[in-house]
Amino acid sequence: KQPVGANIGGQLMTKVIGDPHSSTIYAYTNAGWLYRSDTNGSQWSMVVTNPAMHDFLMSASDPNTLYSGAGPNCGSATAVIAPMYKSEDGGETWTELAGGLGLKPMLLDPSDAGKLFAADCTTLYLSSDGGQTWAEKPNAPADNIWQTYTPADMAAGATWDEIYGVGNDTQGAGIVVFTGDQGGSFSTITDPNQAPQNVSAVLPSLTDSGKLWVASGKGVWASADYGVNWSLSKAGLEYLIKTNTVFNDLAYGQNGSLYLATQKGLYIQSEPGGAWKLPDKDDVNFGVANMRSLLITESNPSRLWINSTSLNSDDNPVVYTMVVK
Repeated sequence: KQPVGANIGGQLMTKVIGDPHSSTIYAYTNAGWLYRSDTNGSQWSMVVTNPAMHDFLMSASDPNTLYSGAGPNCGSATAVIAPMYKSEDGGETWTELAGGLGLKPMLLDPSDAGKLFAADCTTLYLSSDGGQTWAEKPNAPADNIWQTYTPADMAAGATWDEIYGVGNDTQGAGIVVFTGDQGGSFSTITDPNQAPQNVSAVLPSLTDSGKLWVASGKGVWASADYGVNWSLSKAGLEYLIKTNTVFNDLAYGQNGSLYLATQKGLYIQSEPGGAWKLPDKDDVNFGVANMRSLLITESNPSRLWINSTSLNSDDNPVVYTMVVK
């Protein structure tokens, strides 16, 4: 079956934004409008017809609180300093955060809308007052691994004191780190025998402390013990790895399956360490699109949201949904 994009009242969804801890989901449509659902997408209300921002992070503790900032283009020789913005009314209005100039929001505390991490190309920062002021994390230059590795993704595990981050250096060598003190110090938990390359996403379990997955250019790494031991799964992904396909995001279903968003389709691992496969033939064929990001919420674990664009292009964004079996 060919994929059919999700829609709101006949308007095609072009992007969904949410948080696994919340039943609130925001969606942009091809009319340019911004919608909100507080019921995991079963009912929608229009927020604004001409949104000022087209990407943001949402607070799970207060879905009215949103943060938006592009951050610098770390691969460019001439970095553009972009502002950071905050909305406290669910995206209707936005205020520039003077202290967040040049920072990209990375991770929000699921229990505190005013606490978040942001990053530039060389430093990670933590704000505890809603983005008004920022502290370098870590604050000792000698310990700042982000001067070597540019942050690519961050995620919290079972608690806010279990935070993981991934990044890459200028040659594409990746690193996986852990902090149990909100960035005061970082432990490198990368596999010492084989460092990942071009890491793009980190996904900790929200229920099993120490269990996490990392998407890299050579497959998906998994650890069940805070990175003490690692395994690499790439069966079924060999062609994608050979052709340098980008692996964009990961999601974990309560059915035990892992979902991998790639530049050339959606892949599923049905059992730990098993082969990665495209969806069954009875499901929608997502093998023709660039899957950009994934969302499964704790309150509706049977539904997978997929942000997608046409292959190798951002010109035709579309949102798909899929039943998690």
